[in-house]
Amino acid sequence: MTRPWLFLLGFGLLLAAWLTPQHTFYAHMTGHMTVVAFAAPLLALGIAGGDWDPVKRWPDRGSPLVASLIELVVVRLWHMPLLHEAARQNAFALFAEQASFLASGFLLWITIFGGGAGRRAERGALGIVALLLTLMHMTLLGALLALSPRPLYAGHHSIDALRDQELGGVIMIAAGGIAYMAGALWLAARLLRKGGGPGLGDSLILHTRPAADADSPHHFPVPLQRDSTGEDHDAAVVARMNPVELVTGLAQLPQFPGLDIEGARGPRLVDRNVDAPHPGAIHPDMRH
Repeated sequence: MTRPWLFLLGFGLLLAAWLTPQHTFYAHMTGHMTVVAFAAPLLALGIAGGDWDPVKRWPDRGSPLVASLIELVVVRLWHMPLLHEAARQNAFALFAEQASFLASGFLLWITIFGGGAGRRAERGALGIVALLLTLMHMTLLGALLALSPRPLYAGHHSIDALRDQELGGVIMIAAGGIAYMAGALWLAARLLRKGGGPGLGDSLILHTRPAADADSPHHFPVPLQRDSTGEDHDAAVVARMNPVELVTGLAQLPQFPGLDIEGARGPRLVDRNVDAPHPGAIHPDMRH
């Protein structure tokens, strides 16, 4: 887990959504949108890039577009009157509904945020399309609920079922608009920042010189040399880097906004600030 505070915040929102009574339709919709649009992205951001990241472990088995279609099917199915009423009356159906909401929402966001740095630009571009598609189908469903001339669900304890349903539709439109549009704009801004650097998908790494040079005390690894991502590096050689040369190289980072510096045999060493679990293990002068 790379950002535990985000994961804990997402988990807290998840508990709040599940523990809050949902006797009205708008309360149900508030809980639903809290799970898929707010708790799920925080949970995904909390583990993205870490040991628990499924996209990092299986990089070729997840697409934001496929995840968006899966969420569309899940949301539409559980808002069919028959299944919706079943979830209100049966504990097993309610568990299946809430679990599928969480799973589909988390799958969408982790396929966007997760994985290594090498395919970040590609996932970001696909993520923009996936989030806009999700925003569209959430907005259409919310509009259907808000503009329907009659109540579609009878299982909620509400004095005015039609007004209750209209409010639920408005909540779906508003929450989806905030979360999915904000996510798409953030991804677009990140891609635009990268466009001014060495190239989309490139990273800055600590690249070692050939082994013959590394044995000399006056020939240290070249910091911030541009190279392809995913190359293997010798942590022992990087550890012998001159601290002055290392700090000077890291000072060049603002020249390449939005790029990462990858450390030897490990996760991101630097992402504006040092972002390795134990940076001192890579170099004694590296600190959070």
